Amino acid sequence: MTRTRFSRCRCRVSILSLLVGIALSPGARAQSLTTFFNSNNGNSQGGGVFFDLNAVSALTLTSLGVNANVGTANPGSISLGAPISLEVWTRSGTATGFEGSAAGWTLRSTGSGVAAAINTPSQVDITDFVLGPGVTGMAIHNIGYIAQYTGTTLEPPPSLFFSNVDLSLSAGSATNDFFVGGTVRTPRVWNGTIFYSGGFVGPEPGTLALVALGIVGGIVARRRR
Repeated sequence: MTRTRFSRCRCRVSILSLLVGIALSPGARAQSLTTFFNSNNGNSQGGGVFFDLNAVSALTLTSLGVNANVGTANPGSISLGAPISLEVWTRSGTATGFEGSAAGWTLRSTGSGVAAAINTPSQVDITDFVLGPGVTGMAIHNIGYIAQYTGTTLEPPPSLFFSNVDLSLSAGSATNDFFVGGTVRTPRVWNGTIFYSGGFVGPEPGTLALVALGIVGGIVARRRR
């Protein structure tokens, strides 16, 4: 093989490797961000959980998966399949230090769903809203259910930061009431999944696979000549 043909072949293999890497990369097509579903604590019905989101670009939040206290001996625990609802409040900048008052917060969305088993996602369809780029403080007001989260005074959460290519989440705190100046417990990690649209979406993996196969076929055909 001449040096020129070898260089061309090596270039094609490099392109193939890049395409396969993109096709197999889960982060490139992420449209959700999950924290934990391994709670060891929870607030009260009507309480709140707080955290910060940092979006790379504008995203549209469409639904949430939450962790509801279902079927336990805890006062306020609900039955499997019971209706749940929530409110989503946001503020410009961090939520930290602003959990005790509604000043500076805006009600952005409401939603409802049905309770799944504890430590599994209870799907809540919310009214879509746009999350702008940069840091946004989030407050999830759990109505009619206890919001399960991770973290206690003696057993802090194993992680406070979660991210993908579009979005990062920094935890967090919780209250047994909502915007009335009660005790703020921290650090606490909201258990849940944020579903959104409008993030980075590369070419379909199937399309990339076809392109990659085409390159392989071209390489093989040329080597047989």
